[in-house]
Amino acid sequence: MELQDTITIQLVKPIGNITEISLTEPTVNQLDQLVSDSNKFTQIKAMKSLIATIGKVEVGEVGQMSVRDFKKCQRFFESFLEDGQDESAK
Repeated sequence: MELQDTITIQLVKPIGNITEISLTEPTVNQLDQLVSDSNKFTQIKAMKSLIATIGKVEVGEVGQMSVRDFKKCQRFFESFLEDGQDESAK
């Protein structure tokens, strides 16, 4: 299965005027920051920061997301960390 490099998530619960969030494949530096933040803070706080950075929204706005919307964003990013997903690298 090939990974999507971008995704637009229609929010179940809009955040003010924000009805969707567009995410792209994170860079290695962004993933490194996620791991570093996860070690310093909580995994949720680190993921909120990554979503805000890539989605071009404020961290506070990410904090107002529904759990379902947050999980969709989280699953998108986690897909890049799973082994065996990209067969073209072989």
